[in-house]
Amino acid sequence: MFVEDFPRTFHPSPCDNDADDAAWRSLEQRVTMEALSLRLVFAILLPRCVSILVCCACVRACVRLDKHWSGSPSPTTHNEITNQRGGILLSSEDCACFTRFSNLTPSIKPSIMIPGLISQELHEQLLDPKNYQNRTNGVEELKHILSEVDIKSLPSDSIEDFINFLPRLLDDSNFKVLYSTLQVLNLLIEKLDMNTDKYFKQLVLVALKALGDTRAITRTEYMNVFRQLMKTVAPQQVLDLVICNLKHKNSRVREDVLNIIMAAMLTHPRKAFNIPKLCFEVAPCLADSKRKVRHATLELFAVFDYCLDKGKKEPLMKAVDVVELNEDAEGLMIAVQARRARHVLPKLSSEGMVEYGLVVPKPGQRSLSSSSGADLDWVMNGGRISSGRSHRTELDCGRFHSNGSLGSLTDDLPLQRRIVSAGKGKNKLPWEMSSFSSSHDQNDHWKISQSYACKTCLIYSCNVD
Repeated sequence: MFVEDFPRTFHPSPCDNDADDAAWRSLEQRVTMEALSLRLVFAILLPRCVSILVCCACVRACVRLDKHWSGSPSPTTHNEITNQRGGILLSSEDCACFTRFSNLTPSIKPSIMIPGLISQELHEQLLDPKNYQNRTNGVEELKHILSEVDIKSLPSDSIEDFINFLPRLLDDSNFKVLYSTLQVLNLLIEKLDMNTDKYFKQLVLVALKALGDTRAITRTEYMNVFRQLMKTVAPQQVLDLVICNLKHKNSRVREDVLNIIMAAMLTHPRKAFNIPKLCFEVAPCLADSKRKVRHATLELFAVFDYCLDKGKKEPLMKAVDVVELNEDAEGLMIAVQARRARHVLPKLSSEGMVEYGLVVPKPGQRSLSSSSGADLDWVMNGGRISSGRSHRTELDCGRFHSNGSLGSLTDDLPLQRRIVSAGKGKNKLPWEMSSFSSSHDQNDHWKISQSYACKTCLIYSCNVD
């Protein structure tokens, strides 16, 4: 009953006013408290009711799914279900659904890791962290399986999963596992044959993980991987994926990438490559901080020079000039000219490894008459920076390629030579400053004129040839 239901026509006498007011206030308070209590009860029960309804819907869905999978539900007693579900009472149909649905996932144990290639047992053997002999034996078994399987009968997903699994084996600390995995990779490319094009990006990324190894036998094996890939895939497509590792922090990886490019250009016709693009991407390595990287880059530029037709060597010249201007690499153009003047190209050995034309004497070895020159001096002492940090050169390369023309050496270059630091000569006395600045300017003019003369001679000799 609410307050409004009481008759308002009742008029109490004046003597009863205080008692009646107190009664009305007490009644209103009781009604208000009851209304608040009902609200609180609904606020508590409503979410629970919704949860119960959702659970019931899920149970019904599970029942239908269970019937679809296996037909009739298995018999289960009411007490068992009550004990398993913490005393919650469910219907026999719902109880059977809950029991079978909870036991469904643990009962599924895949017997095959990669169908047709790697079983569950072999997978565990290949990744055994405690026994390296198990891992080496597993890789040998994997080679045997791959050599016997008909690769065309395997689904594409299985081949992709297999390729994506190989990096885990290449990360193994054991040399035998690493070397045998590279053999597996070579065998896979051989088996794929003309279908290699479908998976070549994944195969290249897997092979790149092995770069930088110091052992000759390992380097020979992953060089074979790239050589096999380029038999069925356009060489420039492979190099586009490889060349980004010229900025790798490991200098041996950078050296390997340069050798891969060199081996490709010594094997395939020059028309298969975008040589102007390669010149600009490789040029920063001429000023690399590591001697072996500088040596490999000079050899590669000798190959670039040989592959470019007469009168079309401007990309090579401009790429070298940009590095010389940006990287404080004074004398680089002279070194490139000296290497070209030797007229000796690198070559491939019977195993597919690159043999350099410029021989650098080993420490303690007596230098021969041929072991001298600006190119050799550059290899031994020329690098001052790491090619991984030459960001301005990349911007110039992008601008050069976007213009679409080769231009010439006399075209306007966006960059100027570095200005001598303002700190040099600041400790001179006032009466010595004038003589210092005049001698400094003469020295700068002499260096610039010498460098320009070398570049002019190189252009002239290129056009004459």
